[in-house]
Amino acid sequence: MMLGDFETAWRVSDVVLAWRRHATLNCRDQPFHLRHVWNGAPLEGRHVLVRCYHGLGDTVQFIRYMPMLHRIAASVTVQAVPALHDLLRAVSGIDRIVALDRNVPDPPFDADIELMELPHAFRTALATIPDEVPYLAVDAARIKAARRRMCDEPRLKVGIAWSVGGWDRQRAMPLAAFAPVAAIADVALFNLQRGPALAEIASPGHGVRFADDAASWTNDILDTAATIRTLDLVVSVDTMVAHLAGALGVPVWTMLHAGADWRWMTGRADSPWYPTMRLFRQTAPKDWESVITAIVARLRREPAFSVSPYRRAISLPADASAVNSIRADAAFDGRHRSRTGPRRPRDREWQTCPARALTRLAHVNSLALPRRHRTALTRDRKSDCIDSKNTD
Repeated sequence: MMLGDFETAWRVSDVVLAWRRHATLNCRDQPFHLRHVWNGAPLEGRHVLVRCYHGLGDTVQFIRYMPMLHRIAASVTVQAVPALHDLLRAVSGIDRIVALDRNVPDPPFDADIELMELPHAFRTALATIPDEVPYLAVDAARIKAARRRMCDEPRLKVGIAWSVGGWDRQRAMPLAAFAPVAAIADVALFNLQRGPALAEIASPGHGVRFADDAASWTNDILDTAATIRTLDLVVSVDTMVAHLAGALGVPVWTMLHAGADWRWMTGRADSPWYPTMRLFRQTAPKDWESVITAIVARLRREPAFSVSPYRRAISLPADASAVNSIRADAAFDGRHRSRTGPRRPRDREWQTCPARALTRLAHVNSLALPRRHRTALTRDRKSDCIDSKNTD
């Protein structure tokens, strides 16, 4: 799977699954994240219970499978931690959401599966990853409140997250590592960090100053999502914030440690899961300095601010990874509100609906995108087009 050969991985998983049917599934004496649930039975026509046993970011990433599952199942019930319920209610294909709690009995079902087992159940390949974004939504009132908190910040609005939960602390970095980013005059940093790592902000000497007021910082996931929707860019370690930005279709640069897991694969600067995401990888364990250096260089690079994405995309090839690179760059460039000079009238369309402009670009320059990607591009950022008319 690190090589992107999902088909071979599923054949191996089939063998494991055949053995596992004789073992105990969903063993109650194991932690949730170690449990296997699916027994390989068909899901068609069944009342399916989807158990979200892994982390918040995992749930955000793989909840994209709900519309596919709903098309074949009689009904779909999602069992998730209560903190995610409000966010998941906007996801298409979910009939019911129940709490993931050892003290709460399961609802009725006749087939169950762990959320991260769905790619196996659907025999997902690189070419068939459901990659249309956004597949999460935030209500307009929250977005409007988040925009008010921005106070018309004229600089590039960049949200950051630097720490992770208790599992695999190699993914985390110190807040002080962001000091070179904070030193860029045209960049305003906004805090997206949640949980205990917020205490680092009170420590002296980290060299990071935030443009937003501490009173606006929240652990509420919907408020965090609303803030992300108002930003030009998110820069995050491999945690829920990165997945949330990707699922909302917001430009996000994800910083990966040297031992990143299978979903990020190897040798890629883009992600087939999130069209607006770029990956920045450690070249050696604990080497966050080189990652931040690459990010600072990209932020300072003149074309990222002033070169039209129309011109920059002309020479790129039309394979799926290149399309994702175009979309990631274009989403970032489209959200940057440069104050360095007048904008051509056509560039305003890039601000209000980058997907429409990019689709026209693909047609004009004969990129010959596959139909699946053309459809995704026309839907990409559609919610931003709506918001620009109804919520500003």
